[in-house]
Amino acid sequence: MPFEKGKSGNVDGRPKGSKNERTVQWEKLADAITGECAERFKEELFALEGKEFVQYYIQVLNYFKPKYQSTELKAEKDTSIKVVYESNPVSTTSETDTDTEGS
Repeated sequence: MPFEKGKSGNVDGRPKGSKNERTVQWEKLADAITGECAERFKEELFALEGKEFVQYYIQVLNYFKPKYQSTELKAEKDTSIKVVYESNPVSTTSETDTDTEGS
């Protein structure tokens, strides 16, 4: 009996919490990169010099540190501006009140 369009042969679906094959493969690759291959990668990176080292270091760093975007704040004179900066969404928020008077 052929399947009907839009209906799965598994009426219960995939078990909750189970991972698809592509996710499992990506996790294995990440484990290899951060585990087995990490020492060799470090040696290769540190063997580079000058601009070449900086170029590759920054490329790799982009995967570990978020990119920050500059933001311009404009306000009328004598307006108080509250600036909230979050460096890590999990950590506590640092707050700074900035008065624009005299700017």
